[in-house]
Amino acid sequence: MDGNNEHAQPENHEPQAERTFGAPVPESTSSGQKLSIGPETQMLNLKILRNLSQSNLYRDEASKEGVRQLEQALLGERISYTPAQAAEHAGVELEHAEKVWRNMGFPNLLQDSPYFTDRDVTILSQLEEMVTKSTVAREGTFSLVRSVGQLTDRIVAWQIEALVEGIMIREKVSDADARRILLHQLPELMDALEALTLYAYRRQMYTGVLRLALRENNPEDTAPHKLPLMRGVGFVDLVSYTSLVRNLNARELSHLINHFEQSCLDIIGPRGGRIIKTLGDEVFFLTESPEMIADISLALAEEIGADEQLPAVRVAFIWGEVLANRGDVYGSSVNMASRLVSQAEPGTVLTDADTARMLAAFGDRFNLVSQGTRNVRSFGNVDPVAVSRGTNSMENK
Repeated sequence: MDGNNEHAQPENHEPQAERTFGAPVPESTSSGQKLSIGPETQMLNLKILRNLSQSNLYRDEASKEGVRQLEQALLGERISYTPAQAAEHAGVELEHAEKVWRNMGFPNLLQDSPYFTDRDVTILSQLEEMVTKSTVAREGTFSLVRSVGQLTDRIVAWQIEALVEGIMIREKVSDADARRILLHQLPELMDALEALTLYAYRRQMYTGVLRLALRENNPEDTAPHKLPLMRGVGFVDLVSYTSLVRNLNARELSHLINHFEQSCLDIIGPRGGRIIKTLGDEVFFLTESPEMIADISLALAEEIGADEQLPAVRVAFIWGEVLANRGDVYGSSVNMASRLVSQAEPGTVLTDADTARMLAAFGDRFNLVSQGTRNVRSFGNVDPVAVSRGTNSMENK
């Protein structure tokens, strides 16, 4: 179905220019017309695009034409189907189709307004086929869609901001002018951006499948477990970030965040760890072994502490039970590591007493010094332990 006209085209649909540049879609209409309700995405969607056009960013004729060309480059087809028509042609109940779109993060849709193409119909059909062949449960397809919708929303926002910043620097223009320029340049970049996305997806899927061999707890471990995985979880955050950013302009703040994230990636990835997510001034990471989480935590404190472009960092880590779900990691060990990082002094690394006892089995690879009992929110009295490199540290060899 992709790229052809085998489906009947509805008559008298809204003109494309009006659809793109009309007023923002309302929550409801005065005539009581039904809306297909989806959550607002946090970044760029149709409703935001319309609002931007009304605030003069895309109102000029050159920008309007740029949006039309971008729509053609990205969607590649004529927008032909209302929500009900798209669901009907895909052989999917409208309720199920709407849940797919909701999980994708699409904006609010008027039921009688064309929004979808043959490609949208094809995707709905393929998802329905997964269910009918009993390959994936229906709720599972919604979760798959949500994983793509939420992550690609962030990918798109990240890439747009990186491209805009590059244009501002290269062309020496304002942010608004850079966004207008990007409208016309983006169609030429789409092949490379799509190829990069597919390449990364296939590589990450391959790595993820290999990690399946490490998912369960050690079968020789007879201790009772509430959660299925034993992992090292750690947090690293920038010291005095809140006061620091008050004195930075947009470009300086962008450089700080990007440099911090890149530095963490350069330290964590090569040592076998994995970044789970970044939270502005904080990075949450995971490893498959206790010695690995300790080595990475120490390297973060040392190498970022020696970087004159960054303030010092605090680091804390725990070896404990976790649940991996929806690309994130959960459990009391995660919460404990998050609480301990705020207890650490600049440039130092903390863990809990249980993890320290495990690290003690590595002999003089780590120095472990008790910090005394402290009251930690949600955990009560805890005995944090400062970790530093021992005389037999792997980094010293």
